[in-house]
Amino acid sequence: MTFARAAVDRLPRALSALREGKIDLQRLHSLENATRPLDDALASDVERSALAGGPRSTRRAFTDACRQIVHTLDPEGAAARSHVRRAERRVRVSTGEDGIGRLTTVMPADEAEACFRRVDRIARGITARGADSDERTVDQIRADVVVDLLTGRAEHAAPLACEIQVMVPVTALLGTTSTPGEIPGIGSIPAAVAREMANRPGSTWRRILTDPRGHLVEVADRRHPSPAQARHVRARDQTCRHPGCRRPAVSCDLDHTVPYAQGGPTRTCNLGPLCERHHGGRHRGGWKICQPRPGVFRWTTGLGHSVTVTETLYPGVVVEGRSG
Repeated sequence: MTFARAAVDRLPRALSALREGKIDLQRLHSLENATRPLDDALASDVERSALAGGPRSTRRAFTDACRQIVHTLDPEGAAARSHVRRAERRVRVSTGEDGIGRLTTVMPADEAEACFRRVDRIARGITARGADSDERTVDQIRADVVVDLLTGRAEHAAPLACEIQVMVPVTALLGTTSTPGEIPGIGSIPAAVAREMANRPGSTWRRILTDPRGHLVEVADRRHPSPAQARHVRARDQTCRHPGCRRPAVSCDLDHTVPYAQGGPTRTCNLGPLCERHHGGRHRGGWKICQPRPGVFRWTTGLGHSVTVTETLYPGVVVEGRSG
């Protein structure tokens, strides 16, 4: 009832868009949730900006857009709410059926991502070294690794550095603007939070050029991209470029859009991040891909439908921090 009343009283344009089929009910829920802490005037401004950009390709993308607009239009409020929410961090356990329990943590997004990265890295290392007798899935191994790390019962419980990237305009880091930052694959964070992360000991500021043509030295006669090329492509695209996939680019392979074996050059304009699943699926057939301009990927399905995934480059710098 709270949602219904808020949609009718505070989001009339979004309600009309729902009625006309321009957005679905899930996107209306996302918009209402994002504007819930705002006053009526700010909620109206966020509603107008969100609808102006259309429904986006997925609900997750629409939700991220709503959150980023809120952080842009209400930077001080977003920072204050983030501070309050940070104080609510906690760990809880509940017991389910058949001897299965659920361990739930609530923590800042960057720390949650750092924890998952460490668990995932260890799990994938176990998979790569795995014996034929290990029939566990990656998810099962991740769950076992969490127990190992928390109880200290395995050798991989030793400290392990984990890199987290935050895309943020340099003007926001310097405090001259309040443009929000973004954790690739996770979403928007208030500028004040990005500044706090950037000023932590061990964080590194790395400048990223935003010219779509790039300003890197391109080496076309090598198969594997240079470290500078890899950093550039991952900063430009942020997530796996398959439609709807949100796996962070740092965890993806760098795929040649035009395969290297077919003469495709190792240049940033011919590279894009694809997660292991979609990288393999792309080459096994069915889907075709082209990159009409750097950072824009056009997919064609086996039935001939076209889907375009656009670049998500965040002008400014990448803040690289280590946890652990």
